[in-house]
Amino acid sequence: GGSSKEDIEENIQLLRERSRDLYMGVPIATGAVKTCRTNVVGAGLRLKSQIDYKAVGLSQEQSREMEEKIEREFALWADSTACDLERLDNFYELQQLAFINWLISGDLVALLPTTQRVNMPYDLRIQLIEADRLSTPTTEKRNPLVTEGVEVNCQGEVTAYHICNKHPLSNEIG
Repeated sequence: GGSSKEDIEENIQLLRERSRDLYMGVPIATGAVKTCRTNVVGAGLRLKSQIDYKAVGLSQEQSREMEEKIEREFALWADSTACDLERLDNFYELQQLAFINWLISGDLVALLPTTQRVNMPYDLRIQLIEADRLSTPTTEKRNPLVTEGVEVNCQGEVTAYHICNKHPLSNEIG
């Protein structure tokens, strides 16, 4: 054992490969990850609107009606795959996917771009970025403030994430 740099950063690709191999090929490992997902994420974060009706000048009845409307509108977005930039998963499935990827890969980036879609009044989308795409640019390899694609300032505050356009080991052209 050494510092996190020697133990993790210098071996991150191998560690991720081993972790993914265990998840895909060893049923006990798969079960452990899925059990954690179920116990931590469960059904996922759900909206429970609670308006401070006195502060906004509504009656309790008006407040309840507004809360129901807000929850219906949120469900319109969250229950649909339209919330996913790739249109694959709904909000609750994305939470589970993000947690599993975090457990297996150690990192995950979630972006919140906006994209207009037909028949969807809300433009907010969720885009999950694989940890492998966080990568230090070749121009920053000697910069001690950039590690595995995460740039910090002198105080250690994260100032930037460097994300590749595609997976570094992908055969895709791009």
